[in-house]
Amino acid sequence: MKKQSAKLLEKCISMNRIIADANVLISGLLWDGNEREILRLAARGEMELVISLYILREVENVLINKFGFDENKSKEAIDFIRMISHDVVDVSEEEINECFNKLSDKEDVPVLASAIKAGCILIIGDKKLLEEARRLIDVKDAKKGQTVNFK
Repeated sequence: MKKQSAKLLEKCISMNRIIADANVLISGLLWDGNEREILRLAARGEMELVISLYILREVENVLINKFGFDENKSKEAIDFIRMISHDVVDVSEEEINECFNKLSDKEDVPVLASAIKAGCILIIGDKKLLEEARRLIDVKDAKKGQTVNFK
């Protein structure tokens, strides 16, 4: 896995590819700050934002259930994320199972599997996931994610 991860990371850095977790995407949609700047960079084409179907479903669920978005407003937010994204990945159950024992919070496993499959730097807002995933792939918090010198 380390050899494969090194090749994927090399590809990621050369292509400015990132994948952001739901926390980063939601914060970028709702508030000004580092997370919004990441979305701006993606919208301007200065970063290639890759998203996963799992993360999109998580964003939609949180927008509706936590922030009271109706279906139309939530769909607009998801459509915006899709519009500024360069690529969409979907992870199989097998890919998720390969990562299952690598994280303590099992709800984060599909996020890790998505980042590995996409071959991207993972930009996250979850400090616990940051520490655990750092052992496996290149991970940055939102503040550092927007300032990574990819080239």
